[in-house]
Amino acid sequence: MPNPQRTIPLILALIAASITLAWGETETTPLAPLADCFRDPPAEFRPLIITHSMPLDRPEAVDWLKARRAGGAVIDAGVTPGSEDVGEEPWNNPTYLNDSAQFQKLRDTLTLVQREGLRVWLYDELGYPSGSAGGRVLDGHPEFQVEVVSCRTTPVAPGETVEISPGLGLVVACYAVPTRQGAIDVDKAIDLTEKAKAGNFRWSSPGGEWSVCLHERFQPDTWRRHNIPRRNVNILDRGAVARFIELTHARYAAELGAELARIDLFFTDEPQFGSAEHWSGGNPHCVPMIQWCEQLPAAFLKDKKYSLIEILPALFHPAGPKTGRYRYDFYDVQSDLVAENYFGQSEDWCREHGVASSGHMLLEESLLFHVMFSGSMMKNWARMDLPGVDLLGASPYKTMAGWEQGRFPVPEDFSCKMASSIAHLTGKRGVFTESFALAHKVGLRRILGVAAWQFAGGITHMSTYTIQKELSVDDYAHFSDFVGRMAVMTRRGRHVADVAVLVPEASVWASYTPPDQGRFAGYFAANPEPLAIDRLFRETCHTLASHQRDFDCLSEQLLNEAKIKDGRLLLADEQFAALILPQMRMIDPDSLRQVRAFVESGGKIAFTGALPSQSPQLGDDPKVRQEAASLLAEFPERTIHLPELAEQPDLIAWLDRQVPANTVWTGPRTVRLLRRQEPGREILLVANPADKNAKGQLTVPAAGNASIWNPETGRRQELGAVTKQQEVSIEVPANSARLLVVDRVDSY
Repeated sequence: MPNPQRTIPLILALIAASITLAWGETETTPLAPLADCFRDPPAEFRPLIITHSMPLDRPEAVDWLKARRAGGAVIDAGVTPGSEDVGEEPWNNPTYLNDSAQFQKLRDTLTLVQREGLRVWLYDELGYPSGSAGGRVLDGHPEFQVEVVSCRTTPVAPGETVEISPGLGLVVACYAVPTRQGAIDVDKAIDLTEKAKAGNFRWSSPGGEWSVCLHERFQPDTWRRHNIPRRNVNILDRGAVARFIELTHARYAAELGAELARIDLFFTDEPQFGSAEHWSGGNPHCVPMIQWCEQLPAAFLKDKKYSLIEILPALFHPAGPKTGRYRYDFYDVQSDLVAENYFGQSEDWCREHGVASSGHMLLEESLLFHVMFSGSMMKNWARMDLPGVDLLGASPYKTMAGWEQGRFPVPEDFSCKMASSIAHLTGKRGVFTESFALAHKVGLRRILGVAAWQFAGGITHMSTYTIQKELSVDDYAHFSDFVGRMAVMTRRGRHVADVAVLVPEASVWASYTPPDQGRFAGYFAANPEPLAIDRLFRETCHTLASHQRDFDCLSEQLLNEAKIKDGRLLLADEQFAALILPQMRMIDPDSLRQVRAFVESGGKIAFTGALPSQSPQLGDDPKVRQEAASLLAEFPERTIHLPELAEQPDLIAWLDRQVPANTVWTGPRTVRLLRRQEPGREILLVANPADKNAKGQLTVPAAGNASIWNPETGRRQELGAVTKQQEVSIEVPANSARLLVVDRVDSY
């Protein structure tokens, strides 16, 4: 039986070090030593078990990890044993990271764990969400708590007089806005702010229908409906985040000194906004809110050159042709603040101290949830050394099942793919997943299948939560072997895909409405348009994945950074011959110009769903639609528009004609493919997360000597010499994976 904690010969240690180099390495490990490393993966490739402040300074605790052949543990210094939380809030303990004895235990743990060749990550919070340092960030700094600006709207009929009653918090603005056919006109607003600041007042319509929008700033109590009801810290606020880093990261650095070098990374867990009610136990009725901080109005004015306060009503109500512009501008600035102030500040600190930053956000499954809880995940992942995602339960093709509640069934989630795309295109070291929390009564086979799906989506590093309590010791050890072998192979070389999908993030921002209800049903009721945008985006991605056409997801920023040459978008190590724009209702004219240049160079583009009709500069913008229509008319041989979901299979037929795949799978659509390439070698991961065996033919992208590698056993089967585009028969058991490795006889 493999023993990953044994002393690794020097050559294998060197191999392991080379495998963890940045993607795009220039040398290839010889096949035989790589096979040894695959058969018995070193600890750095194996899953880490999240144990928090479990007393790992005891030898029996390390024996517990070794018995499961884990790669190490995710731990923290914890709280003083026997201490109590403060007040009525749980996970709010003044001794958290404030006890020298606990840090001595941590140092002892590091010595013991790393003596056994295991890895250590530091968890940066007491419970979750990250940001509060066990409640200590708010101790003496109540201003660092989440702040929101609400909108209470009072309709006013012609000739009617209404009473306006401030009372939720500090009045930020109050406007009477004319209303016509459900849309307000902010350009004709009457400013009632001073009246509202003075207290209750009465206001009469001067004629026609009006709405009085009262905007108040306060600290909401949405945290009370969370499963850990502790006040959230404002992750938009740079000072609040600096205080968090001072109490956590800096305290670890001070206590550990040179021993901080033993730590791989800091793990941050679900930092989030507090401006929406909880998705499961939340108040079914609430006032619509947007997250706020002191720096927000000035940052908005600096970036967008007009006042945020004056357009607040348009963030909550349709405001005519400029609605999309106002909302895009707000969420663009807000997402910049969270990306830089939280994730950027953490990444900068970690790099200065020689460790990596990682972790994951909340509800990564839908673009609608991104704007509600995290800002822009694309921006946030770009400010993490090891971008991460969360996977709850163990549902095939899902990082979290059930949120659709049957109304909007989408067969697959793509947060792994989006995070890995950012990693591929910005030179990150890999992609992390916290996996299998709440996976109750799930067997080993299902766990392996879901893990295989994640690696096919670009995951390279894994930790586990709670599943170590569900699986037997032997089953977890088998799982650890499987994950380690997958990681050995998928951290090598560079990802290869010839299709890019543009993420319609701007379109979601432009149409998002803060909900006046909690829970998923409330989110959906307020946001049918963002939900439709998200659904077609995910359907487009699923169409590609289920036809074994791998792809990367692009933000508009990355699209505009790409170089164009001979019909290819060149970005980092990727070369895309086709670009798909799903439900791109809003797009920047600069992005459209880049799309045109790509097509003129010979590139291929497909619009799925509605053609773009908005720009960030204007909101509704006929010129954007005209330009998209012109591209389709001028280059019919290189472009296509598929407006309906039912036409998605036509996308694959079009791609097969325009950009024939170098690797083709002929077999069940349940399979997912990943191709990685290094000098002299092709690595093709064939993952089968389904409950039935998958047997099919896989075309080889290059000539060479081929072999099939089994991540369940560590063995490889020699196939001998193959020619380019030769079909190779592969059978992948249910809930498993195989790797086809070709040592090339040519170069690339």
